[in-house]
Amino acid sequence: MDPDLLVHPETVAALARYISNPTHAVLLTGTVGVGKTHLAIELVGKLLGVPSNKVTGQAFVRLITPEKGVIAIKPIRDLVSFVSLVVPGEKSVSRAIVIVDAETMSRQAQNALLKLLEEPPERTVLILTSSAPGKLLATIRSRVQILRVRLPEPEDTKKYFLTKGFDTAHVEQAILLGGGSPSVVNQLLEESASEGFAVYGLVKRALTGDKFSRLTIIDSDLKDKEQAAQFVDTLVLVASMSLRQSENTVQWQRILTSGIIAQKALAQRGHTKLVLTELMLEL
Repeated sequence: MDPDLLVHPETVAALARYISNPTHAVLLTGTVGVGKTHLAIELVGKLLGVPSNKVTGQAFVRLITPEKGVIAIKPIRDLVSFVSLVVPGEKSVSRAIVIVDAETMSRQAQNALLKLLEEPPERTVLILTSSAPGKLLATIRSRVQILRVRLPEPEDTKKYFLTKGFDTAHVEQAILLGGGSPSVVNQLLEESASEGFAVYGLVKRALTGDKFSRLTIIDSDLKDKEQAAQFVDTLVLVASMSLRQSENTVQWQRILTSGIIAQKALAQRGHTKLVLTELMLEL
């Protein structure tokens, strides 16, 4: 594995075992932001014997990602012609397909993929990533090897970001606010630190407090449009992440929808306090 990636040792060991004896399909599962896509690319590089930074440019690699939050049936159907191509050489694995956020596939797309899994193409590896594997058809889950990508240990995460030159106090706070997710921690640290942390703190207060305490946040901390926009953007990010990894999808979908409505209202120069009041009452 790339030494610059932050990965739990048990995950490294599991990936090494897979590389030594790859199955035709594997599902990388784990929390949002744990690095599943990076690890999928790393896996492809190891299996095909090419540098990870050149994987996506390979003729016999196909990377499928959601468009507007959905993977439609067409890119999955297109895989039929892709796997029919003759791959030169005699390697046991010469072709790879990566489907990022596989849970976003439509039901039709999942059924189309199922046909591919039922008759796996020769010398081809299919790698799925998902933060919500329960949204995949049970028949898909039963036909893939499941490899859980664990969150790094907090101490390892702290050491990793300290080597990047970040302040100790900021790193510790980012780990706490980001739930240990490397990409969220990185995002917090890359933002203007104190402002970024403060906004996340306000979002947590809004999501855990009662209706009265949520409304008081508006007058005490969200007095101008820029602050309001940062708050709403962060709320949408938190809701989107939680929707992917939580079983309580109805609640998080409601919060996400309310946040997106507020985003649009603010973008259209809606009355800031009124928009925030309506949002807080919906949480």
